[in-house]
Amino acid sequence: KQGVEDESVYDFFLRRFGEYSARVFAHSITLGIFAANAKSISVRSCFPVLAQLEAEHGSVVAGLLRRAVRRWTGSGGDGVELAAREAAKGEEEEAVRCFGQQKLQEVRQAGSFSFRNGGAELPLAMRAS
Repeated sequence: KQGVEDESVYDFFLRRFGEYSARVFAHSITLGIFAANAKSISVRSCFPVLAQLEAEHGSVVAGLLRRAVRRWTGSGGDGVELAAREAAKGEEEEAVRCFGQQKLQEVRQAGSFSFRNGGAELPLAMRAS
């Protein structure tokens, strides 16, 4: 948004998506990624793409949609879309190698996934190794 120098992740989500998203989503994601309070960290520092999408397109959602269209149609001509497709292809191949095609398809159909025993399973396994 023009005129906004910088703001907290919480304030950004509050302004763009409402109180519920700020309270639940912004706090959850900043706690999970940065182990920080969403009210105390900068959106431009921690989530620069969100701030950039808003600045360039006036809307985070509109910016994401425009990026997706450019990526899938191959428009733009600057090679960014091709690089993104190649990176996605590499990620796909790595995911198939790690999890297998069937498990990857199950995850895609579910839309989200978690560890069988919850999110603590990974750090507990890391500590045990």
